[in-house]
Formats: sequence, structure tokens, C-alpha cells
Amino acid sequence: MTLAVYTTVTTSKTAVATCCGEVDVGSCAKLIDALDEILTGGPERVVVDMREVTFIDSTGIGCLLHGAMAARSDGTPFIVLPGDATRSFLQASGLTAQLAYLAEPPPTNRAEACRGGAE
Repeated sequence: MTLAVYTTVTTSKTAVATCCGEVDVGSCAKLIDALDEILTGGPERVVVDMREVTFIDSTGIGCLLHGAMAARSDGTPFIVLPGDATRSFLQASGLTAQLAYLAEPPPTNRAEACRGGAE
């Protein structure tokens, strides 16, 4: 399965990147490009919805860290909404302190996005 990344900005200026599929060395450029693009829009907060990610490797985690560092340099909160694959990797790697978790869903419909919502 490949990676699809759908981005939206809510009325509260929260930029949401919804990821569907596998985040690995072959697909990580899509995620980095999407994160870089939404950060240039000056959002008040960035949420990366990873609940529909079925696989993530160290390169994928590196993409999230890239986004988190870029957001922090602008003073923008960066929050990951992990699915099982992402949560397991973060916990096993000890990187939970570097990437903030969000327990509640962001204001977006992830199922709709993963079925082909606006990219």
C-alpha cells in the first residue's frame, strides 16, 4: 500500500495532515512535502492524523520529527494523533517525549479523506 496525505485547514487555523497507508523510505517525501506546505501557511496548530497508517518505519518517524522541529522553530504546536502502528513505534523507540500525542480526534473526517477527499 502506498501513502496518501490529505491536508485541510480548519476555521480555527488548525492545519491537519491525514495520512493513509504506509510511511516508509519510499513514501516519506510525500509527508515531508505536505508538512512543509502546511507550515508555510502559518497555522496556529498542526495536527498529523496517523490513525489510518498501517506501517511506519524509522524514516517515517524521522518525517514526523522533521515536521515537529520545523513547527517548533516557528512557535507552532505540532501534535500527532497516532494509530496503532505509529503509537507502537513511538513507544518502542522512546520518542514519545519528542512528539506530542493527541487523544481526541482532530476536526476532520479521516475516513472521508482516506476514501479520496481533497488532497
